[in-house]
Amino acid sequence: MATGLLWFNGLAFLAFGLISLVSPEFPAGLSGMELTGGDAPIEVRAQYGGIFLAIAGFSLYGTRKQQMFAPALLLLALVYGGLASGRLLGLVLDPGPASAYTYSALSFEIVFTLIIGFVLVKGSADQTQ
Repeated sequence: MATGLLWFNGLAFLAFGLISLVSPEFPAGLSGMELTGGDAPIEVRAQYGGIFLAIAGFSLYGTRKQQMFAPALLLLALVYGGLASGRLLGLVLDPGPASAYTYSALSFEIVFTLIIGFVLVKGSADQTQ
């Protein structure tokens, strides 16, 4: 199951990263952002494309190298936890109503933070016995 988590997330980050590099309007449009100015699509390519590809690479690397398995899971837990924390803070601080996109993304991020955290804790417990 744990290796499947790395594969699933690695491939998902890979797909979204590649889409973001090729078509930055797509991820921007999901959340209602408009890309105005020359820096905007470059920023989306870097933040969504570049970072997501790096996360994908590390996640998939963790499926191939046993010693990188736990660090790759930890990275995913931190990424999802950070995204969920930022999104929750945004819901508190930003007065505008959020769309289904925000609530769906937040739900996904919380669920995967918890699942991956559980796998990490269980794996640590298994190794100490």
